[in-house]
Amino acid sequence: MIGCDDYPEQSGRDCWRFVLIVLPVVSCFGDLDKFIACRPTSTDPRCIVDAAADGGEHPDALCGAVGAPCCTNSSCEPGSICGGGVCQPCGRAGEACCTSGACDPTRAVCVANTCVATDVWSSGNSGSMGTVTHWDGMTWSASASVSQTSYLYGLGGSGPSDIWAVGANASAGVVAHWTSWAATPSAYAVSGTSFLDAVWANGPGDVWAVGGNGSNGIVVHWQGWSGLPIVSVVRGACCLTGVWGSSAGDVWAVGTDENVSTGVVVHWAGWPSTPTVAPVDGTACSIMERGCLSKIWGSGPTDVWAVGGSITSGVAAHWAGWPSTPTVSTVPGSLILTGVWGGGPTDIWAVGDNGSRAVVSHWGGPQARPTVSAEMDLNGLNAVWSSGAGDVWAVGKSGSNSVGVHWAGWGGTRTTFMISGSSALSALWGVAR
Repeated sequence: MIGCDDYPEQSGRDCWRFVLIVLPVVSCFGDLDKFIACRPTSTDPRCIVDAAADGGEHPDALCGAVGAPCCTNSSCEPGSICGGGVCQPCGRAGEACCTSGACDPTRAVCVANTCVATDVWSSGNSGSMGTVTHWDGMTWSASASVSQTSYLYGLGGSGPSDIWAVGANASAGVVAHWTSWAATPSAYAVSGTSFLDAVWANGPGDVWAVGGNGSNGIVVHWQGWSGLPIVSVVRGACCLTGVWGSSAGDVWAVGTDENVSTGVVVHWAGWPSTPTVAPVDGTACSIMERGCLSKIWGSGPTDVWAVGGSITSGVAAHWAGWPSTPTVSTVPGSLILTGVWGGGPTDIWAVGDNGSRAVVSHWGGPQARPTVSAEMDLNGLNAVWSSGAGDVWAVGKSGSNSVGVHWAGWGGTRTTFMISGSSALSALWGVAR
């Protein structure tokens, strides 16, 4: 009878599991040296769950998991695919398509071997009405008007049933909410505000928006759509135009200082807390209506980016967490940058214009120099959003037409879609995963 003495590389309970369960089944495959490494929850009988216990006897024992080398016949564990000899995650928006072009059917569709998000929103205006439009994985819908709004400047949400937009009407800032693209939105004016420019949701019960009241910056907080908005003045800023957070206790905003001369960054350690406001040297208001610093995004609490302008060019600022001194650098070839997002810490995108044509900038990380591309067929780009490195969107103008522009990653194929029903699109956000 075969026992543990025959397999000294196995020990204890793992040995008997190997001898009594794994070995008899694997024997059916005819080659005991072809094992795969698996997650602890796997039920695949070929698995050596604790690859370290294999002692290096079987060359495939450390393969198959995400980030590990591909196994025999380029195989990887479920939810990953072999690429460049390494098992990479697949199937979610922004990732490669899995075998046979499979993607998460609730969030993405396979296009040119990349899973593209199917729930992407953009907002702006048409005439005197705020508008929204939606990408479903195949086409952009015609823009739909939103009552009680004149312009919708910002979009955000916590998930597919909790979508928020903010903007303004003739007398105040406004907020709108959807439970899905097919649902009828609810909207109302927010007293104590002149406009709201950006919104970020940590979750359905922790939603932040920023803007201004004509004299000072404003922050608004909701504990869910059914809750009442709490409006607070932010001294030291004339207006705030971007908001983002890594968690409930790490919320950032950017905009313009009270003297309308330089950019500011604002930080909260959660709601409610007293904000800290700091100037950002190296920024200036070349185009006031867009803010000295326009938007902010981060891949995590120690990797935070903001973009905007100086007197002569666009700028990017980077923080290694709060508190820290930002690194501010100009972006040659740009006049103003109005949107920033990323697929991760080594895949940062910003968009804007150079005064006559759209500009797209890309960084491979905070220490990298930007690569800048002038998009000669586009007048300008106002916002950017990404579900991952292979699925990047921006919105802006081409001639008199509003457009959505998609890249299959930096250096990948660019596709432009005309979007009807909006005279301008300013914001972009999607449900990724």
